[in-house]
Amino acid sequence: MHHPMEQLPGPLLAFDVGGTDLKAVLAAADGSELAAATVPTPLGGRDPGADVLAAAAGLIPQLLRGVPETPVAVGVVVPGIVDEVAGTGVYSANLGWRNYPFRERAARLFGLPVGFGHDVGMAGEAEMAAGSGHGSGDVAVVVIGTGIAATLFDEGRRIRGAGFAGELGHLIVPGGGGPVHLESVASAAAIARAYSHRSGRPVAGAREVFAAAAAGDDQATASLETAFDALAHGFLQLSTLLGTERFVLTGGLARAGEALRKPVAERLAQAVDFQRPPIVGLGTLGARAGIAGALVCARRAAEGTR
Repeated sequence: MHHPMEQLPGPLLAFDVGGTDLKAVLAAADGSELAAATVPTPLGGRDPGADVLAAAAGLIPQLLRGVPETPVAVGVVVPGIVDEVAGTGVYSANLGWRNYPFRERAARLFGLPVGFGHDVGMAGEAEMAAGSGHGSGDVAVVVIGTGIAATLFDEGRRIRGAGFAGELGHLIVPGGGGPVHLESVASAAAIARAYSHRSGRPVAGAREVFAAAAAGDDQATASLETAFDALAHGFLQLSTLLGTERFVLTGGLARAGEALRKPVAERLAQAVDFQRPPIVGLGTLGARAGIAGALVCARRAAEGTR
């Protein structure tokens, strides 16, 4: 049962563990942000799960400075393969843990109820709660950044697959030289890499490729079109398998807005045969989706529903 946040007796702590940064927020019972902090995610240690939790704990005094109330719960979201029922980080290729008992260790460290979840999965739940999937039960919230992953909803219920569902970046799609992983041609990193390769001009990220395409650079346009084609192909596979009727684009690449949404939507509309014509929209939370997801975890822990 869901209770409004106003009924909570104190604020919530939320931690979003990323491949580069660890973001932390202290939020009031009504959801408003009281304090925020970011530190580089500790990498390369012998016990990466413990290192991450220690870094999170180290931010708490700074977050609580000048706040009279005591936090009532903590939410932690991490990347990779996650078993939310068991409370473990099963595997993270980037951060290096295997079967780390995050929820149990965090509860011991923080001395508070802990909600634990998958970063993309919980970001997707937060996007749905924010209304991005409004009016649709069969939704894919697609996070496109360094990689590509999705939170899949079937009639409004999240498909977990014991932590393995939604690895959209590993769908096989047509590429220039044959079948490739979607992530290898359509992630933000892949777009930047493809443009640098085509043009011989290194770029820091996909944002520069969108800017070059808008200025009439044919190499940039070609790099983007490859990505748009691959995304539409991947989305069509999902629509065929699950009857997905709405795709919500979020993550770093979604900052391109209509320059991303419109061409993908047009390609998908052309490719549809018997499937329901899917709607392609943009998420509302943007870069805050991960923290919003961690706050959903914290609120559930405070309410005793995990």
